[in-house]
This record gives sequence, C-alpha cells and structure tokens, in this order.
Amino acid sequence: SCVYSTSPSLRENLLVFVGDEKLDLSELPALKYRLSIKASRIAGSKWLYRDFTEEEITVSAEFYVISTGGERYDAVLFTQENSTQVVKVGEWSRWLTCVFRTSAGSIKGMFKAKLEELSSDGKFVKIRLTEIFAAEKWAYPETLCKELVEEGILPDASLEKVVDEDKAYLNYPILLSYAKNARALLRLLTYINSKLKWRLCFLHYHIFDSLNHHYLGYLYKDLPAYTEEKYEEALRVMELGWKIADRFVGEILDKFCDKDTLVVVVSDHGCLPSWKMVSVRKILVEAGLLEYKWDDSLKKYRVVLEKTLAYPYYEPSYIWVNLKGREAGGVVEPSRYEEVRDEVLSALRSTKDPETNICPFELAVRKEEDPYIGGKPQAETVGDILYYLKPSYQFWDGDVSTLDSEAVSKEEMEGPVVWRARKIFGTHAYYTPGARLGDFTVNGIFLMKGPGVAKGLELKEPIRLTDVAPTVAHLIGLRKPKKCDGRILYEALR
Repeated sequence: SCVYSTSPSLRENLLVFVGDEKLDLSELPALKYRLSIKASRIAGSKWLYRDFTEEEITVSAEFYVISTGGERYDAVLFTQENSTQVVKVGEWSRWLTCVFRTSAGSIKGMFKAKLEELSSDGKFVKIRLTEIFAAEKWAYPETLCKELVEEGILPDASLEKVVDEDKAYLNYPILLSYAKNARALLRLLTYINSKLKWRLCFLHYHIFDSLNHHYLGYLYKDLPAYTEEKYEEALRVMELGWKIADRFVGEILDKFCDKDTLVVVVSDHGCLPSWKMVSVRKILVEAGLLEYKWDDSLKKYRVVLEKTLAYPYYEPSYIWVNLKGREAGGVVEPSRYEEVRDEVLSALRSTKDPETNICPFELAVRKEEDPYIGGKPQAETVGDILYYLKPSYQFWDGDVSTLDSEAVSKEEMEGPVVWRARKIFGTHAYYTPGARLGDFTVNGIFLMKGPGVAKGLELKEPIRLTDVAPTVAHLIGLRKPKKCDGRILYEALR
C-alpha cells in the first residue's frame, strides 16, 4: 500500500552515519515525519483476527527526510534500536520492525519500505510498504519466523519478480498471483528442508478455489450470464491454472520425492455453477424471528439481539435459537425452543424463488435429524437448524463482510429474498455432499501413490475427507488417531 506521512518537523543536531562516514546535515537539517501504518491482517498471524471482523491495527513509526549532498532533500532515514538505514528514491529499505498491539495481544510485524517520491524541499514524501509479516508466533522453532521473512522466502506481491513463464498470465492478475505463490512455496519447502530435513510435509495451495469462484460458472451453458466469449476466456484461465498447479506438483515430486515417498493430493471440495443469491436474514426478518435496526454510524442495519429469536450463520449454514441460559443475552425460554425451531423450518421451507416458484433450500432440518451429522458428537457443537441450498443458489457474491449477519446493507434489507448474483458464479459451501449440476459436482479429488498403495486403482465408492488422515497414518507406520472419525482405506492398499 502507499502510505503518506504527517507534516514534518525540524530535527536539529541529528547525527547520521552511512557506514563509517558521517553525513553533514548543517545546511539542510533533517525533517522528522511520523508514518501511520494500518494493518487489518498480518501475514502468518491468523490468530490475530476473527472471521469477518478483522480489527484494524494502527502503529506509528518515525523517519527522517535528509540531504546526503547538502543541496536538496534526496533520501529518508529509518532508525530502529541500534541500526540506521538511508533509502533514496526508487530504493527499498531493509526489513523494518514494528510492534502491533491488538485485542489478542502484541505481535512484531516486519515490512520493507520503498521511497517512491520525494520533493526537493522535503515537504512531499510517498512511501510504499510491502505486506506486513509476523516475525513471531507462527512457526517452530520460533526463530524460523523472522528467518523466513529476512531471507525473502515468503511470498510478497511487492517483491516477487515476474519471470518469463509469467508472460501468459499478465492479463490475469489472479493467475500471476498464484504462479508467484507456487514459486514462493517451493522456496519455502526447499529452505526448510535444508535446515530441518523434514520427513512429513503437508501444504495448502488455493488456486482452484479462487478460479472456480470467479470463472467456473461461465463453463456452464445454462448460466444466464453465459456467452461464447466468456466461455472461451474462462476455459483458457482454467487451463492455465491447471498448468500452474501441474508444474507446482511436478516440481515437488522432482525435488523432494523418490520411490519410497508417499504422495497424497487431495482437495476439500469441488464447485457448482451458481447465479442466484438468497437472503436467509430477510426470510427470518419477514417471519418475525430476527430483528435489525438502522445504525447511522455504520450506514447498515445492525442486529437487535434482545428482540431476536433466531440468528443465522451462512458459513457454515446454521441457524441458532437465541436461547436463554445458553446464549449471552438469550431471550427464548427453553419451553419455547421447539416452537421457535418449527417456525424457522416453516419459514425456510415455504420460501419460493419468484422467478421459478421453487424453494431454494434442498434440505432444512433440526440438527439431530441431519442425515450427515445427526446423532454424532459433532451435532452438539453446531447450530440448532442446519440448512442446505439447491444447486444454482448461493450466499456470497464477492464481499466477505456480507457473510456476517451482525450488520446488513440497506440494499439487502430493502430488496427481494432472491436476486441475481453480479460477480461470483461458482460456489461450494452450501450444498449437500455429492450435489451436482450438469457435469459439475462439489466432490473433491483424491490421488495417492507410494509404498503400500495399489497401482492404477480407481475407487468406485466415494470416500470421506475424514478417511485421509487415518489412511496416511497407517501407511507411514502410525496408529490411527484415537478420536478420528474416518476409516483406513484398505481397498486402496496393497
């Protein structure tokens, strides 16, 4: 991000050394600035924020505008503890550190600064910052956190260079970003392997989730927004994405694997074309189960919990009864619990899409009646009502904040219950397992090779994600985890 500082103040008698050489600041005294740095996320420190309610953290850092030649201001000076560094226009600083204080505690963040512009009188300064990386609390041994940042191992859009293979992606920022990310992950694996000689490595690569959300829908010829031109572009982007991922997996196999290595490639879901938004909030409001009030400071409607009987989540798709004695500020007496659940189910099941006259919900049930987790221990930790959408319906259209039911836009509150999406035409989180639309499915993929694995076998029956961990444990000589729900896939072994 580009950051502009506050107005400067004169700083007399500042001693500045570049190496062993003292700079003469007698003709043009240093100008002191205060840099305001805002961060809503710090890379590597996910523990700092809650889903959809990222707090904005602001810190101030001082720097000086100086003249290295005595004629005009031409550089900035960063001072930290016992070190100083002079940065001229077009140059990046070395790594700088600030302490960010949050509601979850304090954490050191590291970043670089580039001096992009500086007026000769020192009154205009433009500085660009890299992403802010956590320097602690996300790796073991903890010294690895700072080490990986300083060595430039972690991905950063500001510092990552474009290479020849990226030329095919220059018109698609999403592809360019993931190509760079793949190279950074390979650097990370290589570096950690050289230091720690890891025996077990598992990693996450997000490329297909992003591509599916933005492009998959255009591959479905019954999508209302479908055109041949959009189809061809989406197909090209998806194919390029597969090439990036294929190269990434191939390099991992070449660099880190041999005949005795177990390799597992698994996705947590597939994706369905989608193009219709549904407001469960609006459904509950119209049923008298959920209350909102306009908040002029937010310019949104904010939930009124003391008048709310049922509160919806979108990811995961649960509805909680605002039960007295269980929820903070609960208002529903335990004697009315089932009555409220009945009202919620009735509201969902009676909803109709005005365009098609069909209900957008595939299934809406009490948690104990859910066919997938009902009767299992997990049922005690989920919402009181679970609901699933029919294919083509969705809750998300590109703005993550809309998944939080605490505050709702005026547009949604005053609009219809069902409307056409504008940005996102591929979704996966809201459907029953195995849901399909045309040739598309929410099922994931599972590939495995290595010692003990049957060669050339294609499993005919679906497996569950919970089967992966016990199968891998078995193949590397560990006992099945005691509380694991899954089973060992003996049919895939030899």
